[in-house]
Amino acid sequence: MTLTAHTAVGIFIGKYASNPFLAFLFGFLSHFILDAIPHIDEGIFIQKYLYYAAFIDIFLSIIFIFCFFRFTRSTHSLKIGWAILGSALPDILTFFYYGLNLKFLKGFYNLHQIIHCPEKINNPIFLAVIQIIFLVCLIFILFKKKTSQKLAK
Repeated sequence: MTLTAHTAVGIFIGKYASNPFLAFLFGFLSHFILDAIPHIDEGIFIQKYLYYAAFIDIFLSIIFIFCFFRFTRSTHSLKIGWAILGSALPDILTFFYYGLNLKFLKGFYNLHQIIHCPEKINNPIFLAVIQIIFLVCLIFILFKKKTSQKLAK
């Protein structure tokens, strides 16, 4: 999944976790659950466009985090921060292995690849639609309660 999807799930987990440690742990585990779902992946992009896609994904994640805190006024920022870190950490470690050639992370990288979307689907439009639907539903859930409270006032 994209960083934006992992970020959204991290926010959801952090909002409901009982403490920062569990938020991080569940965020970390959620990464693998999401990656097992068929989704659009970097292998679909031509290498020269991968960096642009990654930049856009990081930018959208930052905007999403900002909007969440700006419009919901959440009091769970520590838990949410740890959950987001946990949900992004597997891809960060993969970058350190693959992008920076840190060989000691090879075992983790191999585990991540085994879990990562075992069904290979070569239809990028279908995979993008899956991610968009997932993300829109999650965003609706995250912002729904606050929006309905504002309407009630």
